This record gives sequence, C-alpha cells and structure tokens, in this order.
Amino acid sequence: MPPEWDPAGTALITGGCGGLGAEVARHLVRTRRVAHLVLAGRRGPDAEGAAELVAELTAAGATTVRAVACDVADRAAVADLLASVPAAHPLTAVVHAAGVLDDGVLESMSPGRLDTVFGPKADGAWHLHELTRDADLAAFVVFSSAAGTVGAHGQANYAAANAFLDALAEHRHDLGLPATSLAWGRWSDAGGMASRPGVPGQSTRPVPPGVAGRTERHGLPSLPAPPGPAARSASTGRDRAGHTHAGGLSTEEGLALFDEALAAGRPVWVPARLDRKELRAAAEDGTLPALLRGLAQVGETAAVPGRAAALLERLATLAPEDRGAAVLELVRGQVALVLGHTAPGNVAPQRPFQELGFDSLTAVELRNRLGAATGLTLPTTLVFDHPTPAALTEYVEAELMSRLGSPADAVLNRLDDWAAHLAATPLDDGDRQRVADRLRTIALRYGERVPAQDRTGDAQDGTGGAQDDGTTVADGLDLATDEEVIDFISKELGIS
Repeated sequence: MPPEWDPAGTALITGGCGGLGAEVARHLVRTRRVAHLVLAGRRGPDAEGAAELVAELTAAGATTVRAVACDVADRAAVADLLASVPAAHPLTAVVHAAGVLDDGVLESMSPGRLDTVFGPKADGAWHLHELTRDADLAAFVVFSSAAGTVGAHGQANYAAANAFLDALAEHRHDLGLPATSLAWGRWSDAGGMASRPGVPGQSTRPVPPGVAGRTERHGLPSLPAPPGPAARSASTGRDRAGHTHAGGLSTEEGLALFDEALAAGRPVWVPARLDRKELRAAAEDGTLPALLRGLAQVGETAAVPGRAAALLERLATLAPEDRGAAVLELVRGQVALVLGHTAPGNVAPQRPFQELGFDSLTAVELRNRLGAATGLTLPTTLVFDHPTPAALTEYVEAELMSRLGSPADAVLNRLDDWAAHLAATPLDDGDRQRVADRLRTIALRYGERVPAQDRTGDAQDGTGGAQDDGTTVADGLDLATDEEVIDFISKELGIS
C-alpha cells in the first residue's frame, strides 16, 4: 500500500497552470491533501491565468504555490525541477497532466508530429518515473485518454502516447510503486478546455469543427451523473443510461472519480460515460471501435453487409429515374451525421464539401460511413475527386448500379433466401401440403405469364423453359406430387 499523503509535502502537477491540472491543484488544496504545490508548464508563471491561479490557491489555504517553466520532455529540466523541491517539504505526489495535440490522418504522421505529442506526454511521464523511483510517493498519477483505449479519428500519435501512459502505470504497479493512469473520457467544463477525450492541457491546434461530434458518435459523450453511488460506476464505463447534456463529465464528477481511482489502487482506469444509443448507432454504420462492440446488444444492430444488400434491393425496386434521388438522400444523410447536423436537409447538394466544413479527417470519416452503408470499397480521395454531395451521388450511384445486376438476379436472390428458410423450417405433413400447393400455384401462374416463344432454353433458368418432350416446367409441376414440387424447387435453387 502506498503511504498516506503528507500535508506538509509537495505535490508536483505538470500541465498545472490550466485545464485539468489546474482543477486537480484546486482539489488537492480544498481537500487538504497538500499545502505545497509546484505547477509546471512550458510557460510557467507567464502562462495565461497562472498568476491568478497561484493567488487563488494561496487564498484557499495553500502555504506555497510555485508556477515553474519546465519542458518535461527534457530529462535534465525535469531533474532540475525535482531538485528544487525543498527537503523540508519533500515530494509526496506527482500528477502528470501535461499534453498537446497535433492531429492528422495516418499518412500525415511525420516523425516531427509524433515527437510533438510524445514529448510532453510519454517522454515526460518516463522522466518523472525514472527520477522519482526512489521517492516516498503517496501517488503517481498520469492523465491518459480514452483515445488510447478505443482509438480516435486522426489521433494516432495521441492515442499511442496515451497507451504508453497506461502501460507505464501497469509497469510501476508490477514494481510495487504507486501508479494510477486515468484514461479520461470527455470533460465539459474543466478550465474552459475543449471537451474531447482526455485532453489535459492546451492543444497545438484549434479543435476542428465536428471533432467532438465524432467522439460522441463513438458513444463517448458523458451522460449526466445519477445522484449518489451511481455516479461512481462511470469509473468503469458501466453507467450508460440517461440523456446527454452539453459536454462530458463535469469537474465535480471528474474529481470524484479521481479520488475513487486513487483509493482503489488499480493501475489503469477509464473514467468515461458511454451513451448506449450512440454505441448502437455507431455499430449500425460500422464505425464502432472493436473494443466497444460487445456493449452494443446483439439484435439491436444491423450487420453492415445486410444493410448494403438491403440498399441494393431497394434500388432494384425503384425506377431508374428515381434511384439518383434515393442515393442522394443516403449521401446527404451521411454528410449530416459527419458534420453533426440534425437533418440531411441542411446539406446543400451543390455546395462544395470544403465550404460545408470538411477537412481531411471528416473526408475519411464520410468515406468510411458510405462504404459501410453501401458495401463499396471507396477511395480515400473520394471527397476531393467528387467535391459536392451531388457529384458524389453520381459516382456512388454508378458504382451501385454496376453491382445491381438484372431484375431477374434480384428475384433469384430473394428466392435463394426463401428456399434456405424453407429448408431450415421443420414442417409436418399438413404444412408441407399447404406449402407445396402454394408453390405449385405460383409456378403455374408464372408459367402462364411467359409467352410460349420465350419458354426455351435450359430449365434451370426457372422461367418455365420447354422440356425435351415439348412440355413446360409448369406442365410438369401440374402433374407432380408434393415431394416432387419441393424437391424440384430445392434443386433449381441449389439447395440439396
């Protein structure tokens, strides 16, 4: 068991001058865990709001509060920072909440972009781990992100860095050292930061439009916490009932989960709320991360291949002049989902995607969604090659029509499904008689509708072709027994 917090000790909080780091600093002072704090960040006392935060914490009861400039990616700088902690108030806790973002699609992930994110997040955590291994710490907390657990669009570098933090916590735990990694879901109001999964400090770039909406569609937005103990179930991600509000975990909820995780002693937590409705929606359009698929109930989601087949069947029933409108409806619906619009009608067909607010991340997401809905393998450059919803509709319609086949193919596919169902259904003699009578009637009526001159060719066409003796299939069925009717149809449809 780790030692108790020493109120006379010092807590080091990286990324401590803003975002979640500042909220944790306030919390530690309010709960009287420590009276001495070191708030480390790239700009230190020059960071926006740093002076006000120091004054606030001092007024709340802290004895000493220092805002210090330190690049935690620099091992020597971290060593100097730790050496500055006075022996009279030794280090009792480390909270590593530093981090930056540099988002982009995988093809754009250069070594430089990886370093931008890994430096303060992963390198900083490792330096703190190595340089405090012999310290008598009550807590060593790293702020990770749910992105490292379930993945996140355009955040391969950020997800990997956070996965490293989770692994580091497991490693320290195995060594018998205090360790807690909190893979945060979304926060709503922590110091005015963007409400996206586990972003503890400032971003190197503004949050692109629709990013929060994409995490919501993976089921990650927080739900309002039920009163009392139910709120704590969010720490394991099991509380998924309720209605969404604007944002994620409130500061109060997040700090309560912070306390619970420290008390529990387990190395890795995912304090996030999962929206069951959004999980189902993401599963239905094929965008739900694999790790979460077990949370979408079987039977509540539609298989992607089945959805694509249903779309083709629907198009097959439409007149050629109506198919374009149906595909446009699909395209506008998916565009609206990607952009977070409430209705597809807000998507102007002739307006360029760039003007609608698309970037490289949303373009890839639209490609993935349309691929899941249609069963098509679509190029990464889809939105750039077809720059408006109308142009994209023409392309998707043409691709779908190439797969549609003839009307006869659609009918035969339905017959295959029907025959498979018939073969798998146990029937008594009476039911078999009724089914055979109905099949005979259908076959006879269909044979009567085919002109005599068209009843030629191989009988396996299923269209009443002529036999060697001049009789038609319909003629033969009229004289067949029940067993022969069912056997004939099964053979024609390839069911033995």
